[in-house]
Amino acid sequence: MVFNLLRDNGLDGFYDLDQTAGQSQQRIRLEDYSWLEDQQLLRDFIDFEDDEFCRMRLDLPNIHCSACIWLLENLHQLNEGVRSVQVNFAQKTANVLFRPSQISARQLAELLSKIGYPPRFRQGRDLKPAVNRRLIYQIGLAGFVFGNIMLFSFPEYLGLSSATEEGTSFQLLFGYLNLILILPVLLFSGRDYLMAAYRGIRYGVHTVDIPIALGIIALFLRSAYEVLWSVGPGYFDSLAGLLFFLLVGKWFQAKTFARLSFDGDYRSYFPVAARKLMKDGQLLPIALSKVRPGDILAVQPGGLIPVDGLLDSAT
Repeated sequence: MVFNLLRDNGLDGFYDLDQTAGQSQQRIRLEDYSWLEDQQLLRDFIDFEDDEFCRMRLDLPNIHCSACIWLLENLHQLNEGVRSVQVNFAQKTANVLFRPSQISARQLAELLSKIGYPPRFRQGRDLKPAVNRRLIYQIGLAGFVFGNIMLFSFPEYLGLSSATEEGTSFQLLFGYLNLILILPVLLFSGRDYLMAAYRGIRYGVHTVDIPIALGIIALFLRSAYEVLWSVGPGYFDSLAGLLFFLLVGKWFQAKTFARLSFDGDYRSYFPVAARKLMKDGQLLPIALSKVRPGDILAVQPGGLIPVDGLLDSAT
C-alpha cells in the first residue's frame, strides 16, 4: 500500500536511494539458527521427512494481518527450495514444505527472519491441553434432557394440558417423566456446582458457585413439590436449561483460556540449544541436556541464560 501510494504520486524514486529500502531495521542475528545444522536437535521440529521433501511447523509470532499470510504463502517465489506454505492465522503458525537439497532448515529460518518473520523454536510445543471428556458428557446429558423436557412440556406452553381429563392424566405422566429425567442431570451435570458450593460453605469461602447451587436446589425442590403434590408442572425445563448453558459457558471459558495460555511446559521458556566455546575458540551449538559443569557458554545480548552459572566476562 505504501509503495503504491509513492508510485502513484511520482515518489517511487525513494527506492532508488537504497537497495534495502523498506526493509525492517530490526537487528537480525542469523547465527542464532546455527544449531539447526545439528540433525539431532532439528529432528524434534520435523513433522515429516523423506528423500526429497521435509515438512516443519514453525511458530511465527509476528503474523498479524492478511498481508502476512499472502507473503508467507508466496515464499516459494523468494526461494525455489520452498514447495508450499500453509499459514494458520489463529495460532500464528505455518506448515512449510521444502526441499532440504535446495534450502536447509537454517537457511529457511534465516530467510523468514530477513522478511520480518523470525521463527520461534520452543521445546514442548506439541503438548496439547487434555480434553475434558467429563465436561463434554455433562453438556451432552444436560442438552439431551433439556430438549426432551421441553418436548414433554410443549402442551403446557400452549395451555392445553389440563383442558380435558385425559390432558390432566398426560400432565401427571409427563411431570413424573420430567422428574425422572432431571435426576441424572442434577446428580451428574450439576454435581460440580453443588460440591464446589459445599466446599465453599464448609471452609468459609464465598464463591460464585454458592448462589448457583442455591438456584439449582430451589428450582428442583419447587418443581418436585409441584409434581408430587399435583400442584403444577414444575420448572424442570428451566433447571435443565440453566445447567446446560452454564456448562456450555464453562466449556467456552476453558477453550478461551487454552488459547491464551502457553501450549507447552517450563521448557518453552528455555532456548533449544546453547553455544559452547570450544578449545579452538569456535562456538559449537549443543543441546541443553549435553551441557556439563565447567563448560563455557556464549550468550548473546538479550538472550536467555539457559543454565545456572557464573558470569565470566561481558563483551
